[in-house]
Amino acid sequence: MSGFSSSTFDDVDDFMNAFVLTTSSILDILAPLKSFRYRLSSKKAPWFDHECILSKRSVRKLERAFRSSLSISSWNAWKDYLISHRTLLFNKHSSYLRQSIISFSNSKNRWSFLSKLLHKNSPPPSFSPDEYLNFITDKIYNIRSSSKSNTTPSFTKFSPECLSSFTPITLSHLTKLINSMSSTTCSLDLIPTSFFKELSHLFYPIVLDLINLSLITCKFPSAFKSSFIIPTLKNTSLDPSSLSSYRPVSNLSFISKILEKVIYEQLNSYLNNFSLLPSSQSGFRVGHSTETALLKLYNDIILSSDSNMSTILLCLDFSSAFDTVDHSLLLNVLEISFGITGSCLSWFNSYLSNRSFYVSIESSRSSVTSLTYGVPQGSILGPLLFILYTSELPNIISSFSLDSQIYADDSYIYSSFSDSSLDSVVNKIKSCLHTIISWSSSMCLKLNPDKFELIYFNKSSKSFLLPSLALPPPSSLSLVPSPSIRSLGFILDAHLSLSPQILSVSKSCYFHLRRIKQLLPFLDDPTLQLLISSLVLSRIDYCNSLYFGLPDTTLSPLTKAFNSAARLVARSPKFSSISPFLILLHWLPLRYRVTFKICVIMFKIHNSISPIYLNNLIKKPPKLGLRSSSFNRSFRFSVKHSFAKRSFSYSGPFLWNSLPSSLTATKSLMVFRRGLKAYLFKKFMAERFCSPRKRRYIKF
Repeated sequence: MSGFSSSTFDDVDDFMNAFVLTTSSILDILAPLKSFRYRLSSKKAPWFDHECILSKRSVRKLERAFRSSLSISSWNAWKDYLISHRTLLFNKHSSYLRQSIISFSNSKNRWSFLSKLLHKNSPPPSFSPDEYLNFITDKIYNIRSSSKSNTTPSFTKFSPECLSSFTPITLSHLTKLINSMSSTTCSLDLIPTSFFKELSHLFYPIVLDLINLSLITCKFPSAFKSSFIIPTLKNTSLDPSSLSSYRPVSNLSFISKILEKVIYEQLNSYLNNFSLLPSSQSGFRVGHSTETALLKLYNDIILSSDSNMSTILLCLDFSSAFDTVDHSLLLNVLEISFGITGSCLSWFNSYLSNRSFYVSIESSRSSVTSLTYGVPQGSILGPLLFILYTSELPNIISSFSLDSQIYADDSYIYSSFSDSSLDSVVNKIKSCLHTIISWSSSMCLKLNPDKFELIYFNKSSKSFLLPSLALPPPSSLSLVPSPSIRSLGFILDAHLSLSPQILSVSKSCYFHLRRIKQLLPFLDDPTLQLLISSLVLSRIDYCNSLYFGLPDTTLSPLTKAFNSAARLVARSPKFSSISPFLILLHWLPLRYRVTFKICVIMFKIHNSISPIYLNNLIKKPPKLGLRSSSFNRSFRFSVKHSFAKRSFSYSGPFLWNSLPSSLTATKSLMVFRRGLKAYLFKKFMAERFCSPRKRRYIKF
């Protein structure tokens, strides 16, 4: 392996073939493939090891001795050993659960493991791999046929500069990059990823030469162009027998993801340095999230209500957007709009061409089919390339004086209006939709009007009396306003009470708590707390910055779910006081968690690591060289009604200015979060256990 060097190869495919051949021959010597026979009926628990088997045999042996002799001594021996055997099984089971839960890196994997453990997994697909392959190819063909247009798309030039070549990387950079990636493994990998990382001194230099050779020759290795798709159920509430209920997620080799990550870093750095990405696009961008997008949308709706105006929101949906991207149009977008030329453009042309895939379901697989359209879902470069491909969409919306928020392929168009300007706004949205339909057809994308949603936001009951929206041709549908919509996993209702969202989250939390409670005897306290933090608290904290200013009656279901989670971790009775357990666990109460989240967002704004659209919501005082200017204060937004105090423009500066200057002057996010939690926890302790008279003398 040490003899490998890119200097002995002129072609990246030759280098890759030699690497695969050498690695395979070494594996055949050190770990040859062996066939073995096993009985399907003898399936046992993964924690039931050889020690458990020997203990079980001893129990059975003592049982037979007792049944043959029927003596008191043999009975006592069998009974004592049976108790120790059950203790052994309990300890083995508990140890397996703890190690498995800790080993998973995210809550999604922990929840999948928990569902498998409790035998709650969804059944495997009832269709064959070839059936799903035909379904995918036919769907993409029908979408492209229906969206085919003779109109040549126009490309807006965003970049005054160009990116003509990629920079080779160093071994230290590669090591840092690989260590930051999760250790996922699929059948396309030569060796398991964990084994690959353990032998870094052998494999990393070879991968470094492979990547740099790919950057120099502007060629993506052909061995990495093959992928396989595992149909993944979109939602457990969908029909598992329906082909359309599954999402085609591509599985790629780990080394190919490393190469994509290198290209992604350099491309993303170029785009960010020249501010080329659409400001309203929040998908797959550092510092951006679904919460920041929803916070901007929610803030605009609240402030328009403060001005006695209503807001119309239209949610758009594309049909298989990632799978219908046209490669030639994508290359034109990269070159014309974003200035990606020369060897960089040649590399992307190689990356997109001659790709293939097959469908795998359990042990069966389909035939191999060429991938002529789309970007792979599950790849690292795919989401960024799709954002660049659809970069014209925000400009189209803004040209009609409408606002937008976009997260990947989820697009939201909204505008505020007075009662007298309702017809004008509706007409603008219709014209905008007509232009978007024409643009999407020219880009080989297809809108799905059946999944469009329309909602009017207004504090009064007239939200349900507003007119429907007739969609432009070729659709003949007319959208009826909905009382609530689910946007990026968050339910927004027409009156902005957020009650449907809170009830939905609390229901989900109780469901997870009941599942976790079934494993309570096998979990120690740290593992139990980790599991609840991943599956329950993560749901309570999702977009909780939108809960600021809500009355206690509205937040009551969520507060009860949060308290139930704390009692479960503390293994306490149902109606016991919650404050001692929050102190023991060092958990902030619900309202303090909302304050914590908003203050963290404000810290990012003051340190310029937040989205531009959030920075524009906060007004900072000018720096005049005064001592007070070093306190990082913000101007508080003036509002007319108390309802508008729920907006981030008001709550952000209000909470930020209440923090001590020693905390707001911090430059490290980690130090700020630690200090902020200590400050809020001290404040909670004072409010909970001190009288109002004593509270005035406590320094926070």
